[in-house]
Amino acid sequence: KEKINIYAFMDIFSRKLPEKTVTVVANGSASVVGSAAYVIKKDSRFIMNCALSSMGYDLPAAVGAAYAVSRGDTKYNNDIICIAGDGSIQMNLQELQTIIHHRMPIKIFLINNGGYHSIRQTQKNFFGEPLVGIGVDSHDLSFPDMEKLAAAYGYPYCRACHNGELVPAIETAL
Repeated sequence: KEKINIYAFMDIFSRKLPEKTVTVVANGSASVVGSAAYVIKKDSRFIMNCALSSMGYDLPAAVGAAYAVSRGDTKYNNDIICIAGDGSIQMNLQELQTIIHHRMPIKIFLINNGGYHSIRQTQKNFFGEPLVGIGVDSHDLSFPDMEKLAAAYGYPYCRACHNGELVPAIETAL
């Protein structure tokens, strides 16, 4: 009944993926936790921009991976997996329309950590309270409801709110 443990998600999720899967991850939690807990299977790829901290990398990189896979290398599965944070995905949200328009086989898994988690950690570790511009706990920043946004773009949507909901949600999305 608690919030999802991101390490549990990454482990369970990656074990459910077939071999020959291409996964693109955002910076922050997706990259850091993915590096520690993602199980990379035979002939699969895990693409990230670790240490560059360029928010918004996830969707354009997934589009590029989908284009590359569709143009030649049939070694990989068609579905491209994109793991994005709720802050990072806001940087290039318009790419959802690119994906829908071109019918790209990209499945997006969104980590909702209530804002910019890496910035939250930096502020807490080096500056303390008050937090500024990081999301729900700074009370000065918010993001749109992703379920409504997904519907606006015509993207199917499902949600998991605690570890007990992970497996059915992952299986439904895949």
